[in-house]
Amino acid sequence: YGSKIPPTVLADRMGSYVHYFTLHGSLRPFGATSLLASYDPETNDASLHMIEPSGVSHSYFGCAAGKGRQPAKTEMEKLALHKPAAEENITVREGIRQLARM
Repeated sequence: YGSKIPPTVLADRMGSYVHYFTLHGSLRPFGATSLLASYDPETNDASLHMIEPSGVSHSYFGCAAGKGRQPAKTEMEKLALHKPAAEENITVREGIRQLARM
């Protein structure tokens, strides 16, 4: 208790917790997908995890959940979210502009 937890471990534990509810008949399973955005100060890395109601956890550069998920994913695939050269990536301001457009 009181110690910091890496984002990937947190996402895996949340997935295990959600999965536990799908196994027991006396507990109601979660019915919503969770998005976990986090920053790890030890590695100086930001991450985005999606935890599904089944307990599956995946890491993404950009993801969408819900009713308009597929069109939003198609638009995100067109963006330069993670290129090898930093100058090829979009800025945060441009990312917010594109997000609002979706």
